Amino acid sequence: MYIAGTEYSLKHRAFEIYVAGCNEPHCPGCHNPELWDFKVGDKFIAKTIDQLIDKIQNADNMVENIWILGGEPLDQPLLFDLVTMARALRFSTQKPIWLFTRYELDEIDPDVASNFDYIKTGRYLRDEQSNHVEHGVTLATANQHIRIRGIDF
Repeated sequence: MYIAGTEYSLKHRAFEIYVAGCNEPHCPGCHNPELWDFKVGDKFIAKTIDQLIDKIQNADNMVENIWILGGEPLDQPLLFDLVTMARALRFSTQKPIWLFTRYELDEIDPDVASNFDYIKTGRYLRDEQSNHVEHGVTLATANQHIRIRGIDF
């Protein structure tokens, strides 16, 4: 697994972690087509988790949420590493972990889903733009939803 980059979102008070790689078929109008390649960025290694925790803790007053996006996080060849990272980040920072995926909830292994507090589900559909808001996040199309652990899964 490769980490393509990280950034702070002041609007959402989130620390965003972008993973590289997305299997076809790609969503028409994808907001990150440059992350379809599985080898963009830096290779994920064990110390990567510690580095991410340090970045989050250094901006603790700005960060309320941790977002994992892509590419497609659930297409990672080392999905176990992604799940381990989510679990470690939640344990170390006590901040909710969000997963942004094109997959629907019934397509996600429940053991994987249980490691996230919120999951944004649904493909981007170019012809169905809506810009509706759920839990403070603007979603591009009406088929996208924010799912909450303990309520939806």
